[in-house]
Amino acid sequence: MCPPAEYIAHAAQAADASEWKIHALEDHLRSVAEQAGEFAEKFGSSDWAALCGLWHDLGKFLPGWQAYIRRQTGYDEDAHIENYPGRPNHSSAGAALAMQRFNKSPREMGRSDYIVTHF
Repeated sequence: MCPPAEYIAHAAQAADASEWKIHALEDHLRSVAEQAGEFAEKFGSSDWAALCGLWHDLGKFLPGWQAYIRRQTGYDEDAHIENYPGRPNHSSAGAALAMQRFNKSPREMGRSDYIVTHF
């Protein structure tokens, strides 16, 4: 059975294999952004932290990542993975966007490290 056409952040099958728990990528990004912003309020960086949270998994929108997560979890065993011997990079897309957007501010560009190293 082909899974619904949605962008997935995480997928896990119930222990009894009765159903799939799918975390939609957009929901994941918004949730992380909200949590990061709330956490960073304490030290006056809620806007930047929320943006980092929103952009930390942008690479998961890429077709290669979507095929990878579907195949690796078993959610879609027919997902085609091409030229990915391991886990595809998904964190540098948000960091690259941050560097592009804040190219006039070395301080902000340095903060792109928070996105690319979010693990």
